[in-house]
Amino acid sequence: APVKDFFRGYKDNLKVSLIFWVIQLTLSVIVLVDAFYFYTRGSVRVAVIFAIAFILLTIFSIIGFTMLAVFEITVANIYRSAVVIIWRYFKKQLGNLLTIIAFVVIFYVFPSEMFLFFFSIIAFYIMRSNQKIFTDLKSQFSQTNDSYERGTQND
Repeated sequence: APVKDFFRGYKDNLKVSLIFWVIQLTLSVIVLVDAFYFYTRGSVRVAVIFAIAFILLTIFSIIGFTMLAVFEITVANIYRSAVVIIWRYFKKQLGNLLTIIAFVVIFYVFPSEMFLFFFSIIAFYIMRSNQKIFTDLKSQFSQTNDSYERGTQND
């Protein structure tokens, strides 16, 4: 059951996920406040740079939380892996971001209690679209672990 596995993954990695969440929330607030500050001061170019930084933070959050649901991983490795995933699968991550934006627009146009349903669909779609990525990562992690256990790693 995907939902059961999802919550079990968060239970097992609660401390790491809380640290990751606090870092992401803090950075997002700082970036958004800076973007609004520069926008109100007339520095639209700087505000756009901060908006782009916020979009990147959102993509990092999407990747990070899905990785926490699948792997036992440290916070530093979440950010390292997120950079690799963004680099290798940029179109897929952009699609995930656009999916979230589309559902936010739908929720804005049709506000109701259905937002729980919409956000569960978003989470399902993101996990489904990232399934191949995580399958590839699992095989790479298992190959790396096997080579270290045999002592055949290449340095």
